Amino acid sequence: MKGKLSLGLHLAALVVAGICAYFVFSAGKEKAEKGKVILDVEPDQLGRLAFDTGKKQVVAVSRKGGGFTMTITEQTHKPVAKPKEEPGAGDAPDKKSAVQMVTETNVTSYRASHEFEKVLDRLLPLRAERDLGKVDEKKLSQFGMVEAGRTLIVEAKSQKVTYRIGSQTPGGATNYVHEQPDGPIYLISSTLIRSLDVRATRYLERRLVGVDKQDVERVVVGTLMVNREFMQQKREKRSVWVPADSPDTTNDLFANWVDQVFRLGATEYLAQDPVPPPRSELKLSYFKGNKQLDELELASAEAGEGLRDFFARSTFTAGWVKLRRQDAEAVVSDLSSILEQ
Repeated sequence: MKGKLSLGLHLAALVVAGICAYFVFSAGKEKAEKGKVILDVEPDQLGRLAFDTGKKQVVAVSRKGGGFTMTITEQTHKPVAKPKEEPGAGDAPDKKSAVQMVTETNVTSYRASHEFEKVLDRLLPLRAERDLGKVDEKKLSQFGMVEAGRTLIVEAKSQKVTYRIGSQTPGGATNYVHEQPDGPIYLISSTLIRSLDVRATRYLERRLVGVDKQDVERVVVGTLMVNREFMQQKREKRSVWVPADSPDTTNDLFANWVDQVFRLGATEYLAQDPVPPPRSELKLSYFKGNKQLDELELASAEAGEGLRDFFARSTFTAGWVKLRRQDAEAVVSDLSSILEQ
């Protein structure tokens, strides 16, 4: 009898624990999905997103095959450099004369990193913490819509929605947002809006290929003269890279070199091909089984004073990118040892 009573108490405790866990999980999920959906668009449905401050425009456009191309256009005002005046007779220069200004437009374009995709996961579907409905002109002015200089445009699923972004609410947690042309006023998280108002290279994708090292089984390294294949092996709970023509080797040189290749990172995406064309140093093909995952070309060009600039392009980058010189030099300088040993 006591055994049955004990079993019953244990079962009751399990039921109570299960119910508590359900409510905790549901509460967390409800908190994560806080707010009213005002634009039911998922990140993978997004075609184009544009955030404009008047002086800066941040545009993300979906890429064929996945990911986004981000273009940031900024306008800056700088004083005009005056020619140096020759000493001589004449009136002394007026120190109070107005300084002439010139407007420069800088455009930075690149593949957006995974960090930007995380921003989209938080941004879309677009949620409002409060729906204030339609308001009169007086309220629009109070909410900062009359002088609003920022807009957010979302294009997806054959629709285009524009929002004007007004002032922040007291405390700065949310912004007043007006759906154009005459829609309601919403309160949107200021954090989400700030995640779009970023410096030019904030979301620049540094990786040269879109695959992780552990997912690559073979790498074929080639120059104009020779090719050599390397395989990834599991040994004593760690991964090593070995030549396919000498799979029993224990030389760490190959693994260290492959690690250097995967550490290569883009510093700049080039709008046009380098002129004159850079000299090809090597090509790498990445495989998993018989499937080619990507192909990377690394090249270099004279940079003056005995230095060289290094560039790379792959299916992932979709064009030439400039590399960190020190990292690329190490890969190229060790290439002959990799191919000959």
